[in-house]
Amino acid sequence: MLRSSANKARTVILASSQIDMRTHQTVSLRNLETEFAAVRKQYFSRWNRAQHWTCQFSHTTPVGHYCAGLCDSKRRIIYVAKDAEDLTLVLIHEICHAVTPHANHGRPWKKRMSKAATMASRRGQRQLAQSLRREVESYRDAERVTKKAIYSEIEDRVLDLPPPPSFRSVVKLVAHRNLMTTGEFLKRFPRAKRVYDDALTFVDRQ
Repeated sequence: MLRSSANKARTVILASSQIDMRTHQTVSLRNLETEFAAVRKQYFSRWNRAQHWTCQFSHTTPVGHYCAGLCDSKRRIIYVAKDAEDLTLVLIHEICHAVTPHANHGRPWKKRMSKAATMASRRGQRQLAQSLRREVESYRDAERVTKKAIYSEIEDRVLDLPPPPSFRSVVKLVAHRNLMTTGEFLKRFPRAKRVYDDALTFVDRQ
């Protein structure tokens, strides 16, 4: 998912492609399926042999925000926007999430992306290799999700989205942005409701 300018300085782990959308290119479903199969064969030959994973078009993410691509590990679906500028790049980015679960944009994901870049170079696909390395570089400060980052993200959602969204909406948004179900999120971050209520109280006093 694309990061907003307000969050660029924060270490918030997102699980989707940072693609510069400068063109409006419509890709057919047949092309998507063909490219998905080709990318798997060329770059992830040991992955998805049982074909449990699928690839679908999506105008928005499951939480309603636009992005070029998204990896839904729970449903085993790779979502791709119809106007994605570089279909191969988006697919590789998202499949790297699929093969490095819970890594977000941390070291395991970066390592797999770098491997794909090396493979692209060997295939003579220099532009793709450069794009993959730029993606890795753009997440050079990304680490595993921390409680501090998550609670700051909750506060941001309350303070930055007038009128303040419901607690359920905030949890759904932040959980999806960090590759978790709402149940997993609430279990891992038990202070989420308290942080939300404190932020809401602050807004009410303004």
